[in-house]
Amino acid sequence: MSPESVATLVYTWASRQEFQVRKDQEFSLKPQEDIKYKLVEVEPAKAVIVNSQRADEPIEIGQFNP
Repeated sequence: MSPESVATLVYTWASRQEFQVRKDQEFSLKPQEDIKYKLVEVEPAKAVIVNSQRADEPIEIGQFNP
């Protein structure tokens, strides 16, 4: 699997969670686990996801700088 097709996402809800998502993979986030997101684009400085209920509104996620 090429690095261009995987993004490592960091999500903080109650605690810090780090997880990897493959391009075109769906995932959910707490506390609204009924909403599905899909990773649609991976670039060196950002990732783009879409909410399955609002697929026409992409969400850009920038790099995490601790």
